[in-house]
Amino acid sequence: MEDLSADDGGALGAATRLIHHPYRAPDGFDAVPVPVHKASTVFFPTVAAMRTRQW
Repeated sequence: MEDLSADDGGALGAATRLIHHPYRAPDGFDAVPVPVHKASTVFFPTVAAMRTRQW
């Protein structure tokens, strides 16, 4: 995995720095990170169309 430490000289974009915290666990300790979920806004022409949508 790429090193995301704070001393990268600002090479990473703001979005990357917000999602990927620079903290690294001590050697010998590993954990599965929580996944990042992203979503989009969904538009419907009417409220009736939204309510009848089968998700």
